[in-house]
Amino acid sequence: MVEQAPIGAWSTFTNTNSFDESNVKADNEREADAVLTAEQESRKAVDAFITLARDRWSAINQHESDIRTKEQDDLAFFASDQWPKEIKSQRTADKRPCLTINRLPGFVRQITNEMRDGRPGIRVEPVDNFGDKDKAEAIEGVIQHIETNSDADVAYARAADGQVRIGRGYFRIVPEYASDESFEQELCIKSIRNPFSVYFDHASQELDGSDARYAFVVEDIPLPEYDARYGIETQLDAMFTPTVQ
Repeated sequence: MVEQAPIGAWSTFTNTNSFDESNVKADNEREADAVLTAEQESRKAVDAFITLARDRWSAINQHESDIRTKEQDDLAFFASDQWPKEIKSQRTADKRPCLTINRLPGFVRQITNEMRDGRPGIRVEPVDNFGDKDKAEAIEGVIQHIETNSDADVAYARAADGQVRIGRGYFRIVPEYASDESFEQELCIKSIRNPFSVYFDHASQELDGSDARYAFVVEDIPLPEYDARYGIETQLDAMFTPTVQ
């Protein structure tokens, strides 16, 4: 014999299910709001960082505009553009030649060759009672290994060449993955082909920039190339996407 449940009991069971569903819906809404808030905070942090970087770069660019113009003139003079523009334009209009006997590259090579021959090496020395000579030799060996693997002579020579030509040259020490299948990283010494792409903190006082708080290495690339390197959905795309406040 099958007995039917009381109407009141069935009603109570139904109300309980409805209460649970509303709780789950409320929890989901709270979780969605929390995720959205976290994304907004992350976006605000990224926007603030980009704004700070732009302001700092603009300050450096404005401060170094004169010296960079003079460095460009030095580079043009090295490339045999040694006639004053007014005189060169006048002689060109008169169809008169502008002969240039450029002796500067010879003097530059004389200095850079001496720098290559007498390249200073990196030495590690223990400096106090707690220093370990064996450990210092081991660290020095690691540095020499990094220089050899990085072909550091090329980076040093390129930096020296820029230093002699325009007054400044750079190289970088950056971490790189040891292989495509490894998460281990090792230091590498990389050359910088264009010294004009480097912007150091303009408040730096030391000649080597060791007291700089920040620096920029700028590279101008077209947007399609940027997307090919880093993907279409990047922070750059996000910068141009309106956000709901």
